[in-house]
Amino acid sequence: MNIIECFIDQLHMLTQLRVIKPKSLCLAALGSQLKIEIPHFAFSRNFSKSISENKKDQSNSFVSSKEQIREMIKQASGDLKKMADEGDAESQSSYGEFLESGKIGNSDLAEAVHYYKLSADQKCASGLLNYGRALIQGIGIKKDEKLGLHYVNAAAGQDYGPAQLFLGNLYFDGTDHIKKNHIMSARYFKLAADKGIKSAQNSIAFMLLNGDGIDKNEEQAMEYLKKSAEQGDAQGQANYAKALAENPNDIKQAIEYFERAAKNGSIDAFIGLASLYSAGKGVQRDMNKALSYAKQAAD
Repeated sequence: MNIIECFIDQLHMLTQLRVIKPKSLCLAALGSQLKIEIPHFAFSRNFSKSISENKKDQSNSFVSSKEQIREMIKQASGDLKKMADEGDAESQSSYGEFLESGKIGNSDLAEAVHYYKLSADQKCASGLLNYGRALIQGIGIKKDEKLGLHYVNAAAGQDYGPAQLFLGNLYFDGTDHIKKNHIMSARYFKLAADKGIKSAQNSIAFMLLNGDGIDKNEEQAMEYLKKSAEQGDAQGQANYAKALAENPNDIKQAIEYFERAAKNGSIDAFIGLASLYSAGKGVQRDMNKALSYAKQAAD
């Protein structure tokens, strides 16, 4: 096994352990051992006038665009607040999300929760979810997981997909006062997945592949993974590619989905492509490409 293959194996181990990435890797040293040139770019300050002016124009354009976006958000939030204060439940929930995110200035969590509660009191599904989530996570209000779960269950009871997805994640990981329950988790992931929520499709596929909380069904898992991948979910694309790569006849398609996931920034996709080019599996063996993808996974 050469040094790149060792490096890729280490990256595989890191992702399996749910570690996102190492803090630093000495890629220049790695390149020298393999006799692969790691380019050093020399930057010149002597830009031509036309280039520098063009850059300045682009910079001004970006600033202008950002200001326009901020102004649009400010105007939209003002309209939303007006409707929220007039009692519209959906607007109350949405305005609370604006306040929580800080998109209209500094985040105001207590005020966000105030609007979530107003919305929840009107039995609005998104308001019930947001207020319940705030209680469970202690966002802008004293943490109360039992009461929060009551509100989220009420939202899910309205067949609200985002609430079902939230419960799927909640029961999968568990909390201090809410026990892990993978049977419940799979149930809620499937409900959300069947509504077209891409991250739920990826999650239920994972559980179906492993027979975790639900009967193992690889064929159904592949269907959900493909749906998630086709909707552009990076992890769904990477997982679908991994599953395809198990079949030698599907390697080309696996590479296509790995590349899609890589464009969306998936570390698993970079590692998958590095492995395929390192092994020459379905592609011509190319250690330079393998190193390049491995570098991107580590960056």
